Amino acid sequence: MGYVSATRGFKSGEFNLLAAQLPYDPEFLWSYELGPKTRWADGRVIANFGAFYYDYKDMQVGKIVNLSDTLTYAAAATLKGLEAEVRANLGSGFELNLGASFLDAQFDEFFTEDPAIDAAPGPLGPNAGACETRDTRRPGASNRAVSLAGCDLRRAPEFAGNVGLAREGKIANGGAINLRADYAYKGKQYFTQFNRELVSQDGYGLLNLRADYTGASGKWALTLFADKVTDEQYFSTLLESGVPPPGTLVPQEILGAPRTYGVSFRIAFD
Repeated sequence: MGYVSATRGFKSGEFNLLAAQLPYDPEFLWSYELGPKTRWADGRVIANFGAFYYDYKDMQVGKIVNLSDTLTYAAAATLKGLEAEVRANLGSGFELNLGASFLDAQFDEFFTEDPAIDAAPGPLGPNAGACETRDTRRPGASNRAVSLAGCDLRRAPEFAGNVGLAREGKIANGGAINLRADYAYKGKQYFTQFNRELVSQDGYGLLNLRADYTGASGKWALTLFADKVTDEQYFSTLLESGVPPPGTLVPQEILGAPRTYGVSFRIAFD
């Protein structure tokens, strides 16, 4: 089976009562998608693929100014990518699932101000992202006005993927055991539109393990789990302080959850 879609999206403009900001305009999106959905080997393998192209106009992009989250506009942004998903019944109770996505998400046109760069003409300074350039051509623009055309969108890694393997089977007393391992990888991403190295996260992967035992009656189950088994250290988000002196940068990190072990017991009552 194949599919093709073209969708017009709309995100309302609003009032921002928590910042000194005029009401802002709506955001619009044209989304185009196509791809096949397939079955193979008498239905034991399901493989789905998709390609997409998103065309944004007046994209709403937030940034912190004087401890307030304000909205600014990227005049245009384009996202395009590929996605793949495969699920396979390997027999003997084993099931394999694979997923991957490839993403190219950049601003086509975006004029804004970067408080962390140097105001003096010339180099932008050590806090500038590799993609931004000084652009003071617009009327009233300050020396910290920049163009972010070609910068990556926030939280948009070029590659993400996952693989999982499960084994389900019955045992002699009529109970069932389900074992599962999942690994997910997310590539490098930036947490602000300025694409600064100090406010980015390198690629990382997380491994989760789980074992379930369900009694023969089906009314109770015991689960053992271990999440983030390798104890990978990563940031769930990164922010920029809204009140540093102009020309400086103060990242504020929020760490992801550490390795976690646990046991749970579930019982159903008639």
